[in-house]
Amino acid sequence: MAKILVADDEQDIRTFTNRTLTHEGHTVTLAEDGELAIELLDENDYDLVILDIMMPNKNGLEVVEYMKNTERLRSVPIFLFSASGPIDNLTEVVEEMVDVYLRKPFRKTAFLQVVNKLLKIA
Repeated sequence: MAKILVADDEQDIRTFTNRTLTHEGHTVTLAEDGELAIELLDENDYDLVILDIMMPNKNGLEVVEYMKNTERLRSVPIFLFSASGPIDNLTEVVEEMVDVYLRKPFRKTAFLQVVNKLLKIA
């Protein structure tokens, strides 16, 4: 179905997203930090990028900024999540740059609803 990049420094979240998305038929690539996510974005095309905000090396917001400054990546939907901080902490600029923000922990059904919406799957 879709090629999805998931970047999160928490192994549990990477495992959850990988299992959930592959079960739905998607191809998933995992990155444990923002630096690797950017390398993978340079080398591959993705239908959706799912990012944690707080990651080592480069955080999720730096990856978002990189994507928005790279012509080829500007139109790729971005799903941003974080365990810390309320949604209100995101600036208006960031809110305009990402398609969806969800606070961890989240339920599998809510996660899949967001993914399906971004991929425009009924």
